Amino acid sequence: MTSGYHRDRGYGRLIKHIYVFCIGVVLFAIAAKVYRTSNYEQGSFLIWIGILLLFLFVLLISLFLSEQWRKHVLLLGTSVALAIYIVEATLVWWMPFNPRQYAPRWWLAKDIGLPFDKRSKIEVLIDEKLAGHTVLPSPIPNAWIFGDGFTSMGRTLLPLGGVSHQRVLVCNETGHWVYTQTDEHGFNNTEGSFSSVPIDALLIGDSYAFGECVEQTNTIAGYLRGKKVKTVSLGYGGVGPLYELAVLSEYGPHLKPQVVFWMYFDFNDPMDLEDETQESARLLKRYYRDGHTQNLIERQDEVDDVLRRHLNGVVQKETAKLKEVIASREELEIWWINHWRWLNRYENSSIGRFLKLWRLQSIVLGRDLIRTPVLEQQPEIGEKLKDILLAAKRRVDGWGGQLVFVYLSDRTRYSKARSDNWRQRDKVLSVVEDLTLPIIDIGGMWAQHHDPISFFPFRQDSHYNTEGYAFIANQLLTVMNEFRN
Repeated sequence: MTSGYHRDRGYGRLIKHIYVFCIGVVLFAIAAKVYRTSNYEQGSFLIWIGILLLFLFVLLISLFLSEQWRKHVLLLGTSVALAIYIVEATLVWWMPFNPRQYAPRWWLAKDIGLPFDKRSKIEVLIDEKLAGHTVLPSPIPNAWIFGDGFTSMGRTLLPLGGVSHQRVLVCNETGHWVYTQTDEHGFNNTEGSFSSVPIDALLIGDSYAFGECVEQTNTIAGYLRGKKVKTVSLGYGGVGPLYELAVLSEYGPHLKPQVVFWMYFDFNDPMDLEDETQESARLLKRYYRDGHTQNLIERQDEVDDVLRRHLNGVVQKETAKLKEVIASREELEIWWINHWRWLNRYENSSIGRFLKLWRLQSIVLGRDLIRTPVLEQQPEIGEKLKDILLAAKRRVDGWGGQLVFVYLSDRTRYSKARSDNWRQRDKVLSVVEDLTLPIIDIGGMWAQHHDPISFFPFRQDSHYNTEGYAFIANQLLTVMNEFRN
């Protein structure tokens, strides 16, 4: 009797200790999530904090239940956890995890002995200001193309370029922060690019046309200029086809390029176009009309003025936010580095990802990590894209140029088994063929390449590396030579 009593009490204490241990694990997970998150308003952060707080609430309530009920809750929780991990194991077996694919780039750089600047963009801008340098962040036009634009000299102004003659901080995907010097209309070109007209080639597109994350000479436009092809890029990150039609309408007639390369990116162009055709983008939608212009080529001083004020305001806001974060977690950061450095290395290992239910998260949070038909996740683009390309063709024909469609895709297209109609590919190419436009199918070329992943920094999802941009530039150069001949 006494032996059974002590055995039951020992079992009860063990269960209670398990609960206390689980509470500690959940508190640690919450602290880690808060510490490692810079934007506390993002959806995935709020979802995870909500789940963890729910677990914490259940565990704390269970401590005040009877011993019998604690056993029931523990048994139920163990069964649910086991079932969840069986599902995760099945998904991992179906699609084995590659720890390098989602590891932080600084971690990969360290593995091969390369230095990596881990400062955030705002930290770099603060350091530049302290050093007495005038540097602005690279603008993201979709931050102002919705709504009423800016007011300048009593008139509405919707900038489509950037600040002219300005040193701009771009991004860091290779280990060091990339800067660029903008041209006379705020684009990523050499000084004087708008002076020598007509030009040979014009690039229309988003961050890939801009040449994100590589030095200016290694962008597509830079590579072509190095081959004695007079080239101008009007690309900027975060924009879609309607913005691209607008920027073509404003600057194309001045440049009068022989060839306009329209660079379509199949990952986000459908979503960007869906946003750009909403009522809130009414100023942008005016560019559907032939002949509409804000005469931006003559209003660069106004563009510089409103964008400098806008970008300086963004920097001030982000600086204040960063100082609050630093002040609130400086001691925690020192403690973390001294005691949990190992976590940075192992959190992206196969075991770490399995424990964090990475594959299951891809379903619950809708991430593109498993074999799901992305066609269902994208808005239909066929007719909208056709209308825009038709308008672009009319405008290019107006100065006797040739519009060429360039199809680009991201790393995900080549890392998993995909159908040929990945991201509405067949439909998009069919639209272009109906318009009898020449096509440079980079996505298709890379699908046949022996190692297309080598065109991405650290072989991860990102913009292209210098080799990727050079490959594309060579295909464009081939087309240019055909036109010349």
